[in-house]
Parts: sequence; structure tokens; C-alpha cells
Amino acid sequence: REALDGQNAEVVMVDSSDDGTQRYVEKHFPEVRLKHLEEKALPGKARNLGVAMARSKLIAFLDADCMVPKAHLTNILSSFEDHPEQAAIVGCVENGNPGLASWASFISEFNGFFGNQVRQRIGSLPTYCAVYQREVLEQYEGFREDLWPGEDAILSARLAENDEPIFLEP
Repeated sequence: REALDGQNAEVVMVDSSDDGTQRYVEKHFPEVRLKHLEEKALPGKARNLGVAMARSKLIAFLDADCMVPKAHLTNILSSFEDHPEQAAIVGCVENGNPGLASWASFISEFNGFFGNQVRQRIGSLPTYCAVYQREVLEQYEGFREDLWPGEDAILSARLAENDEPIFLEP
């Protein structure tokens, strides 16, 4: 709720867990438009279902293991207002898990997306907190539904092949 920062926004959630998430969200966040899938879904399928449910011109993804700052939505809107030509953006990420194994995994997966960064055009867009223009997702037919990991890398490659501007927006 804090990440909405007073903005008029819809929250869509696609869940395929069997851990009680559906009941928890229905009870504590009734404003969320929730789609619960009985069978485990890969991220590409869940993301595509969420896009189909959403009504906005901008589609922001937030993975279940991510948190965003309070001004996240305000920052997204400002970025697209300042740069309406951009197809998609992603923010920087911090590792929230202590331990050497966690850091090794974090560095290999998110190299180039953490630390002291400046706004820059990038060639690949991990989806942990990415934001896409809806028309771009529709034009490039969204995410591969039969693959994980890598569904976001394949979409990024299709965008890069067509010179679509994607940015790291710290």
C-alpha cells in the first residue's frame, strides 16, 4: 500500500501457490484484483495473465521476493512522463539476504543492476521490478510461458532486436 504513494493505481496479483496466499490477500487486501491458479504456473504465464487483467497503459511487475520504496510508483510515472519513448524500465536492486551463497547468486543474477548507478540504456531487462508500456508487451506477445528462468531475457532480446529503448532507472 505504501508503494502506491497516493497514486490512483490498480494492483493485480496472479498466484499459483498452495501456501494460503490467496486467502491472506483476500482477507487483508480486498482491493487487489487476484487471480488464483490451481496449478503451479511459471512466471511468464502468470505475468501474461496479469497483463490481460490489468487496465493501465503502464504495467509494473513486482516479484514476490521484492520490496520497493514508498515513492516507487511516483518515480515510475515521472520516468515515463519525462521519457515517453521508452519501452520499459527497471530499477536498481539491493540484496536483502545475508550470507556468502546469497551474495554469489545475487551478483551472478543482478550484475549491473545494483550499486551506485545512473540512468542508462540497457540491453537486457530482468523483471523483478520492471515496468513496460502495455502496447510494447502486446506488440511483442509478452513473455514465454513454457520457460523459466529466462522468459524475461527472451522478451528483452526481442525488444533489443527491434531497437526498443529500455533503461535502468535508478
